[in-house]
Amino acid sequence: MTETLSQWQSFYLLMGTAAATLIGLMFVVVTFGANSVTRENAATVRAFIDPPFNHFFVVLVVAALLLMPLKALTVPATVFMLLGLAQLVVWFRSLGQLKQASQNESLDAADWFWYSLLPLTGHILLVGSAILLLLSLNQALIGLATAGLLLLAVGIQNAWDTVIWIALREVRTSGKS
Repeated sequence: MTETLSQWQSFYLLMGTAAATLIGLMFVVVTFGANSVTRENAATVRAFIDPPFNHFFVVLVVAALLLMPLKALTVPATVFMLLGLAQLVVWFRSLGQLKQASQNESLDAADWFWYSLLPLTGHILLVGSAILLLLSLNQALIGLATAGLLLLAVGIQNAWDTVIWIALREVRTSGKS
């Protein structure tokens, strides 16, 4: 299994680099958009900013652990399972935040798809792949790669959605001055 994993090294290096870079960019976006956050919309902003950060974090952890020179994959598999289960708990919390945010912002079917259904799929895939990894099945690597790509894509789309929301809010508030 570890020999097979060595063939994935470039893939996980790319995924980890992308995730780390996007986490850094999220800090930049939050910094520049900070004056768009008010007490009234703070919960709504968190509902849309926290999930992409979490997705990038998961991808970074998966990539980092799979790039470590380990003899066995039991520890990473256990971490992936715990991380996936923790993310399912976070997903339920995020779902509540999303429902609350939908009272202040109009959310369409695409928002629910990108912020709810796809992340849930990614986290379930992460847990399932961790179980396969514990069983030393090579299909686990495909599942982990798919979960990582899905969470990276969801994080990018949702981060972009948030950037556009902040930019439009800036335009609206600067037009009132």
